[in-house]
Amino acid sequence: MNARTNIHLLLVLLVALWCGLIIAAPVLKSAGLEQASTALYQFFHRICHQLSERSFYLAGEKLAVCHRCTAIYGSFLAASILLLVVRKQTTNRPLSRRWLLLLVPMILDAMLNDLGFVHSTTTSRLLTGLLAGGVLPWFVVPTLVDAIQQLRHSHLFFGEPTHVRKTQ
Repeated sequence: MNARTNIHLLLVLLVALWCGLIIAAPVLKSAGLEQASTALYQFFHRICHQLSERSFYLAGEKLAVCHRCTAIYGSFLAASILLLVVRKQTTNRPLSRRWLLLLVPMILDAMLNDLGFVHSTTTSRLLTGLLAGGVLPWFVVPTLVDAIQQLRHSHLFFGEPTHVRKTQ
């Protein structure tokens, strides 16, 4: 495996860990591990409203994030894995920025709901979250891989640059 693939794989594992923690919160709570569960719910509360009526349940407890966030993170993970497989067979050219238009339905769904014009539904939150999470890795992951690779080749974090050899 090359360095880009290794970095990408590490990012996929981190996203999988993130998704696993979302699921771990209700599992830990149902197992009676309140302190660990509470810590996870509090952590995710910083990024999600966690409304009970807008959340999936597992083991009788709600997930650590809402429907839309669950869809975003789950599809982000799936698309990151797909990107890992597809990018091995193609060039590393980025997608056209037009694909970012797939974020618009989620933005509109949330905005129109918050402004009181339309009541978003579980289905609309799921579908728009799936679209957003499915398109973002195609832009975010290659950018992070490039940034990490550049950091690896700089002396800023990892000592002497790997492309410079000492001569004696």
